Amino acid sequence: MICIYLGNDRIKIVDSVVSKRKIEVKNFFAITAPNDYVDKPDNKSFKELSQVIKDGLQDMQPKGKKVRVVLDSSTIPYREMVLPPLKPQKLQLLIKNEIFTDEKLAESNTVDFVESDKKIDDQKRSKYFITYVSNRIVEDLENLINKDLGYKLLSIDVAQNAISKLVSKMKTLPDQFMLVDYKGNSVTIYLYVYGKHVYSVYKPIISEPNPKFQNERVYFINEMSGVILDTANFFKSRYEGVNFDNVFITGDVDKFEVCSSQIESKVGMSISNLPKLSLVDEVDEVEFNQFANTIGGFFREV
Repeated sequence: MICIYLGNDRIKIVDSVVSKRKIEVKNFFAITAPNDYVDKPDNKSFKELSQVIKDGLQDMQPKGKKVRVVLDSSTIPYREMVLPPLKPQKLQLLIKNEIFTDEKLAESNTVDFVESDKKIDDQKRSKYFITYVSNRIVEDLENLINKDLGYKLLSIDVAQNAISKLVSKMKTLPDQFMLVDYKGNSVTIYLYVYGKHVYSVYKPIISEPNPKFQNERVYFINEMSGVILDTANFFKSRYEGVNFDNVFITGDVDKFEVCSSQIESKVGMSISNLPKLSLVDEVDEVEFNQFANTIGGFFREV
């Protein structure tokens, strides 16, 4: 099975043999994204993107022909809603009415949702994470994978949900922690309370942890420390009495590691890489984190 990650900064492909017991990684590929297609889909940018994907698959020569896709962009919403118990079709209609004020806008987007917490109040309502993407993206990917490549597109996921599914398989993590997905020019920070993903926020990052330039490293340490502390304080205001003493880093952990100990001292929290999931074979901890969003796309249940 193949999982393709499409982000604004990177294109990643992982080829794996997937079973109920494990994910055995056979090959992986990563390259700088040629454009911002996920943000602004059009014919020219998708043609460039398609060529990158085709070249990557040509180099990898995967045996499997089934494909899952993970989309990652700050413009893709991933919001929390509390909704009454309804059948999926009626629930989707309610969500569309809540999100979109314009009927044409509702018709031009594909909405999806994940139930994160059941019967949270006296009205037996549930908490959902809601997302939607342009129909144009869905149609482009279906045409590329099913028609042009002759593969079979199984699913399109978003990065936040892919990470949540991956982390849900890790049984040794603390009950409360922050997860920082570092992607060079941005981070997505996740809050986990009692082992459940309850909130996430996107933050742009201006500086880089450049090992050759001390001033740049100092700026990065201060910027990242501020982002972590501000987010932790915001989380504490939402969840009184819950402490966030542990921070796990995923994504470009090799770059982040240069400044990890200094940031740990500034924020007063334990900072470490997200440990490699035991279900995933044939990658080390750094590779696992570099492709965490992509690997998470292999899992289907939340």
